[in-house]
Amino acid sequence: MAKSKGYEFIGTNKNSVNAFFVKSEYANKYIPELVTTLDEDMEMSKFRESRDENGNLTFLRDGERINLIKSMPVINLDNGELVSLSKLLKI
Repeated sequence: MAKSKGYEFIGTNKNSVNAFFVKSEYANKYIPELVTTLDEDMEMSKFRESRDENGNLTFLRDGERINLIKSMPVINLDNGELVSLSKLLKI
């Protein structure tokens, strides 16, 4: 989605919580060594703040969190189709 809007992913903060994007024209001109693809630079969040249906913290880890939400419906922004997260991420 970022690329379709003219932005490039340049990285995350050290906790992998916030992602940073800049306009492609500036990323390529001023910081070409930082520009990578999201897949190359993506890391799981180091925070474990997931909650159950009652709002209680569950402290789930990476794979556990993904398993919990992988059947959730999301909108594929490429075509507007409603699909499961697992189908979109191919997990």
